[in-house]
Amino acid sequence: CKLLGRRLEQKRLCERLGMLGVEAEVAGDELKLEITHNRPDLLSPEGMARALRGFLGIEVGLPDYKLSASGVMVEVDRSVKPIRPCIAAGVVMNVKLTDEIVASMMQVQEKLHASLCRNRRRGSIGVYDLDTIKPPVRYTTTLPDAIRFVPLEFDRELTPAEILREHPKGIEYGSIMRGWPRYPLLVDSQDVVLSVPPIINSESTRVTSKTRQLFIDITGEDERVANQSLTILMTGLAERGFELQSVAVEYPGRRVRTPDLRPRRHRLNARKANEFIGLNLKPKGIAKIAERMRYGIADIWGDTLTLLAPPYRSDLMHEVDLIEDIAIGYGYDQLEPTLP
Repeated sequence: CKLLGRRLEQKRLCERLGMLGVEAEVAGDELKLEITHNRPDLLSPEGMARALRGFLGIEVGLPDYKLSASGVMVEVDRSVKPIRPCIAAGVVMNVKLTDEIVASMMQVQEKLHASLCRNRRRGSIGVYDLDTIKPPVRYTTTLPDAIRFVPLEFDRELTPAEILREHPKGIEYGSIMRGWPRYPLLVDSQDVVLSVPPIINSESTRVTSKTRQLFIDITGEDERVANQSLTILMTGLAERGFELQSVAVEYPGRRVRTPDLRPRRHRLNARKANEFIGLNLKPKGIAKIAERMRYGIADIWGDTLTLLAPPYRSDLMHEVDLIEDIAIGYGYDQLEPTLP
C-alpha cells in the first residue's frame, strides 16, 4: 500500500489482484500471492505495486526509467565460454536499505532463481556493496583449489572445491558445476573475490544496512535470461526511488552495455483485438486500456496501434499476448459471458 500510494482494504486488494490474474490468499497482515510463470516482473512487492498502480488508474502509461553510465566495466575472459559464457551487470546508486527492502530483494532473487533462471542453471544473481569493489571487474575462471576466500555466512576461508563440499549453497547447487575442469569466478582489479557463480558470494562484498551503492551481476548460459533478470531486478529497485546506472561488458571481440531499458515496440490490430475478446472498442479506447496496463502509445494509424512495452515485460511474444492484456485491462468481470 505504501508503494501504491493508497490504502486498500484486503478484500478490495484481493479482488483487484484476482482480476490481474494473481491469486491472493490472506495470511494475517500479509498476502500470499500465486504468480503465473509468464510474469516474473510481478515477483516482488515493487513489481506488483507498479502493475496495480496502472490497473487502478493511479499512474498510467509507460514507466520512465532514467539510466546513466556508471563508468564500471566488466571484462569477460575467454575461459568462461565453454562453461558459463554470459554476464549482465548494473549499478544502483543512492540506496537506502531497510529491513523491508532487503527482504524484498532476497525474495525476488530467490523467486527469479527458481523460475526464470531454472534453479540457477540458466542464470544466477549476485548483489554486492560497490564500495567494497575496485573496478574493473573480471569475469574469469579458476581451478577448483587455486584460490581461497571467505564465502558468505562463513568465518573461514575455503577453496571453491571445499565450498561445494562444505557450504550449504555448495551442497545444494554444486551439481550444476559437476565435471567442470574450471569454475567461474568474479574478481575486482585488486583480485578481491566477489563470487563463485552460481554458488556463493564472498563475505567481504556483503550488502549491509550501510550500503549506499549496489553492484548487481547475472551470469549464466543464456544471455537473454541474464538480461531479463537484471532488468526485472533493477526496475524494481527504481520503484523505491533509487538511481540506475549501466555497466559496460567487454567480451572478446564485442562490447555491450547492460541493462537495456528501452521500451519494445509492438503492433496491435484493434479489429483483431475486438474479435478475440468480443468487444467493439475504438482504437483510442483500446489505447486508454493499454495505458492502464503500463504501455506507452507511440502511434495510432487506422486500426493499428503501435504500443511501447516496458522493458521488464519479457513475456510478450505474440500479438495475442497484447490482446490478453487488453482483456485484463478492460476487466474480465465486465465481459458478458456467451455460449460458444
